Amino acid sequence: MTAKDPLSALFEILRNQLPQASLLEVQEKVTQLFSHLELVPKKDFEAHRDVMETLKQQVKDLEQRLQTLEQADAKSQ
Repeated sequence: MTAKDPLSALFEILRNQLPQASLLEVQEKVTQLFSHLELVPKKDFEAHRDVMETLKQQVKDLEQRLQTLEQADAKSQ
């Protein structure tokens, strides 16, 4: 089994395990499900995830700085 497409590999396995009528139904449902997904390469996903983590940390740091400035301002009044 050297199918390049993971879905083809899945259906090849299922072809040996399910009756033809069930296989067609499963194939239709899986195809319908995947048509609603917007898949991206793992490399792109990981890059965006890393950017988001960096931004979260920056927001946390800025919130902490703002709180410190607000406390200092409140004490000086």
